Amino acid sequence: MMSRPQRSKPNSLLHSPRSRRTLPPIFVAAAFAAVLLLGLATMPAPWPGKAVREYSGSNVVLPAVHAQPDSEGGTTLPTPDDAESLERLFDRHNYRIKGFADLLGLPDAGEKRRVGEIKVEIPRLFLEGLPPDLADLTDIPKRKSLFLRALLPLVLAENEALFEQRQGVLKLQAHLNRGMILSEPERVWLGEMLRRYKVRLPDLDLLLVRVDAVPVSLALAQAVVESGWGTSRFAVEGNAMYGQWTWSSKARGIVPENRPKGSRHRIRSFTNLAGAVRAYMHALNSSWAYRAFRVARHDRRTHGLPPNGPALAPGLRMYSQERDAYTSRLQQLIAANGLHRLDSLRLSSDQDEPYTLVAFLAPFFSSESSQ
Repeated sequence: MMSRPQRSKPNSLLHSPRSRRTLPPIFVAAAFAAVLLLGLATMPAPWPGKAVREYSGSNVVLPAVHAQPDSEGGTTLPTPDDAESLERLFDRHNYRIKGFADLLGLPDAGEKRRVGEIKVEIPRLFLEGLPPDLADLTDIPKRKSLFLRALLPLVLAENEALFEQRQGVLKLQAHLNRGMILSEPERVWLGEMLRRYKVRLPDLDLLLVRVDAVPVSLALAQAVVESGWGTSRFAVEGNAMYGQWTWSSKARGIVPENRPKGSRHRIRSFTNLAGAVRAYMHALNSSWAYRAFRVARHDRRTHGLPPNGPALAPGLRMYSQERDAYTSRLQQLIAANGLHRLDSLRLSSDQDEPYTLVAFLAPFFSSESSQ
């Protein structure tokens, strides 16, 4: 006598016990795909600025999809009146890295030295903008130091937010792999993440390729090139650190003086520096133009390699019309200023203690085998 075939366990994000009793798995999967594709475009972000908590006992804490860099502590400061005011501000917070010479003594990520051996005080100071007279400084090392110190906390904070989002996706993926059904807040959060990172199908592996950190050296080097060390008109007037173009009438923007007749593009502007950093990293993590960057980053993670700006720079050849010449320029700038030694740094989690810059692997590139 032929035994009754066993039904396989469903693996749908929106599966319910009732649908399992009434519909074959193939119809459940098709219905889920259709609902998700139709709903992501209009799905609102859940509780903006707050964490979404799991209520069914799985103890998953999900970060905000649109995280703010100061949402977990820190100080947001208005744009300094001048460069001297910014220098005094940094001095009051013991944020003294003269020409970044201190950081040039950090080992490369591949060198075998004790983790946490080098400590530099990096407070969570999030500037709204750069001083307007930065270009007037004749002391070039001082100008570079001010610029890098202003941007570094913002870059690290945004990478920190990306790490938290990535951990949330990993936890939900682990639940699904164990056959668990997600709660409604978890499904809403995951749907918003898929929509934000332009993942059209419920492919969490692809989402994880996109939700990841940007090497610090690369973020700083592109800010240097695109803003002229923070001295360009777009940087001063609109906090445009990364020269992003926009054609949207809804976006803030500045019209270039040499824009060709008939062109409609503008340089996207922002109310603060944090917005510029966030938009830049989101573009790298979601735009089709930077797929090569994301694939190379994922390949390094898969092989257990640390973050590395020079190695990933070639993936950004579409960022500029100069293509390969542009990426070569980034690599040369990183090498000339020793920025590659910042790729393995992170902010300390202790708000009351000096920030520890760990001279090895950053947490968002560590092993995820335990997730």
